[in-house]
Amino acid sequence: MMTFNLIDEPWIPVVGRKRVSLKQVFSDETISGLAGTPLEKIAVLKLLQAISQASDTPADTQEWRKSGADLLVFGKTCNAYLEKNHEAFDLYGDKPFLQVKAVTEAKKCPIGALYPHIASGNNTVWRSEQIPESLDDGEKARLLLVQMSCGFAGKRPDSKFSIKKGLVKKSAHAGPAIERLGALHSFCLGKSLLETVWLNTFTQEEIETKMPECPQGLGEPPWERMPLSEEDDVACRLKETLMGRLVPLCRFCLIVGNEIHLTEGIVHPGSKEFCYDPSMLVTREATSKGDNLKLTWSDPEKSPWRELTAICSFLASQRNTQSECQQVNFCWTKSRGMFLELTVWSGGVQVTSTMGEQKVSGANDYVESETTFPPLQDWFGCFGNEMGLIDSALKFLDLSINHYAEKMESSDSDARKKKAKRLFWQQCERIRQRIVDDCTNLEKREALRRTISRLLLESFDEVCPNETARQLDAWAYSRPSFRKYISGLSQKENPRV
Repeated sequence: MMTFNLIDEPWIPVVGRKRVSLKQVFSDETISGLAGTPLEKIAVLKLLQAISQASDTPADTQEWRKSGADLLVFGKTCNAYLEKNHEAFDLYGDKPFLQVKAVTEAKKCPIGALYPHIASGNNTVWRSEQIPESLDDGEKARLLLVQMSCGFAGKRPDSKFSIKKGLVKKSAHAGPAIERLGALHSFCLGKSLLETVWLNTFTQEEIETKMPECPQGLGEPPWERMPLSEEDDVACRLKETLMGRLVPLCRFCLIVGNEIHLTEGIVHPGSKEFCYDPSMLVTREATSKGDNLKLTWSDPEKSPWRELTAICSFLASQRNTQSECQQVNFCWTKSRGMFLELTVWSGGVQVTSTMGEQKVSGANDYVESETTFPPLQDWFGCFGNEMGLIDSALKFLDLSINHYAEKMESSDSDARKKKAKRLFWQQCERIRQRIVDDCTNLEKREALRRTISRLLLESFDEVCPNETARQLDAWAYSRPSFRKYISGLSQKENPRV
């Protein structure tokens, strides 16, 4: 009989070395971090957190700190739990990991077709040559895990099959970690993968008092008790527990060779019902129709580090924002005073949603960034101020481009502005850690602003050429000066003055 146990077999991609097993993750402090796509990192880290929570969820901050005092002891506790549940982590066998044998009557598709860039449904770009002919067991395990929380909406899952009698399915819903356009997720990173898992582990107190999206608390991990249908008692409990957010089972699957039986599984409540993953960045808004919950989407045009002011809003001395990322907030609150620096990883994938069908196409892409900063109110205030000044300078750049287009009697100013911003932020990627580090140092801050001013002018020059006499006249008339920005003032004066 086939066997591939995730506890013993290498299947998790990590930085700088070959794949590792679950047992290695919890016993080797030299493993620095996860590799793979952002969706794989999100799915694997959520699984590792679920294992940590299942093995020993600390009661409060004091117990959490104690559990992290010796990470190898923390890892032994997790490995002891894994050994106790060894059979539940086999990809094959009588009770295959996170799979439902009852779906054998659901239609099959090549398991390689589950890769996000493979089109589906009525999209004519889905060609057989795009789909890998065969995958190894490690790749199958990761694709399966990604499907549990990040399955794309659409017709690929068999809507004609259901385990529960009388249940009518239509186009499958997006996984709770994806939602409509591809949610952005954030996690705290440690110096090792083992420390990362510990940092992101919640306490019982946090789950019970600070997570209204999980009304039934921690819950039971699905590998200990799998649901027998889409809406049985087990499935309904998973919808209301932390375990159900970490490993949601939004698809019922069964791997058979290089094919997979696939149908929609548990339909979890989403942001419209005020339910969300703790790693999502959410903003609560008061509207005339009542409170509203807004997710931050993954955006290839906006690198995730630019959301740090929202992700770390808990550092503000006075909260004037309703933005929150529980995963980062809880970690820092518990570890306050323990670390001089905090590293935040943010990532996801942007998707296009059309008529209930999701895909990665056109300008859609993965996004991710990793940023290290001192988690202090002083830093937060300085960083927020710098980002605000950059936004002000970009608006001033827009005005300058508008004046150039007017002078040239051109109607393409919007396209020029969009290109200029894209070029500017692409250049800022090279200095993003410098922006984070130098914002609190007076001398370095002025040098940083001069560098950013130069990048703004280069972006202007790129979209507003000065090759002909007429262009040169418009360019000289409109080219902005960023003296006020360098001095730390909002740039509001007329570019022509």
